[in-house]
Amino acid sequence: MSAEKPEVGDVWGHKSINEKVYIVNRDSGTIDFMNNDPVPTLEWESECEFVLQYKYLFKSKASIKDLFEVE
Repeated sequence: MSAEKPEVGDVWGHKSINEKVYIVNRDSGTIDFMNNDPVPTLEWESECEFVLQYKYLFKSKASIKDLFEVE
């Protein structure tokens, strides 16, 4: 479940500041995410630390895979 365990495509919000992040990768205990700054940056955090600092908001309607999908 996304609310308990971050998944690619989720949007999470920082618990103490107004910041939303988009999960782009999850691999061997780390979470890679993009912030919503005017110039988005890719950041990473251990899964344990990420869950302590952020809360689940919603599943994004868009997908990174959709950007590169061709028919």
